[in-house]
Amino acid sequence: MGAGSVVGAVLVIPWLRTRFSPNSVTLSANLLIVLAYALMALVRQPEAFFVVAALAGVGWTLSASELWVAAQRAMPGCARGRMNATVIMISQGTMALGGVIWGSAAAIAGASYTLLGAAVLFLASLLLAGRLSINTYSTDRMTLVSKDYEPTVASTKALPVSAAPTIPTAGILIPGQT
Repeated sequence: MGAGSVVGAVLVIPWLRTRFSPNSVTLSANLLIVLAYALMALVRQPEAFFVVAALAGVGWTLSASELWVAAQRAMPGCARGRMNATVIMISQGTMALGGVIWGSAAAIAGASYTLLGAAVLFLASLLLAGRLSINTYSTDRMTLVSKDYEPTVASTKALPVSAAPTIPTAGILIPGQT
């Protein structure tokens, strides 16, 4: 998976982003993951399995990078750091929970049936999420697609520091240090 992720990040993502919308890239990447899950359940030769795992890595990297870019664009600049930290913490927690679920399913049903079940469930989730979109920008990535959006300037004055979202902090003063 690691080799596929690197190849996907270096060679495939830049090429796809210039030719397809974020929705198309994400859907294609997720379909590649569905295919990889199904093939992982069926392939028995180690060499073929490594190729399938590399395909899964390409799909994973493509999907994750497009979703991360969409999330970055949706976050307000003043809260981006805190929101990124929250997303990363939730992702880490769900990875641990997913490991327990995957491990339990594989122990009960076997690895092949678990992978086939994951492929079917993932495909079903893609069908259910078909109406959702992450296309917030056109292909040149600079103009908004939504024709209802009209940017307005409320004021040309800079906001005072007290108007920005803040986080209370505490510090410890150590005598003799500045």
